[in-house]
Amino acid sequence: MKEWISKNLGWLGFIILILGLSIEFFYKYKFNIKLDFLSWLSFAIAVGIWTITDELKKEKPKIWFIYTVIIITLIIISVFIFVS
Repeated sequence: MKEWISKNLGWLGFIILILGLSIEFFYKYKFNIKLDFLSWLSFAIAVGIWTITDELKKEKPKIWFIYTVIIITLIIISVFIFVS
């Protein structure tokens, strides 16, 4: 299971990024509603996932680094949600 997650977690980040950008552009050009925070939010989530994926692909991943990335990503998500 860990090997599957290591191989495919990056795709999840990519899909989240593409979905966030697509929804933002759709609402901007179809309904003229600005959702600027959505692209930054999806980008922050994708970068967090890609960082965790890179660490999991190492021979000896540092668990403390993975938890730190998760905490920082959750803080960034909270800031985007509560500020916007």
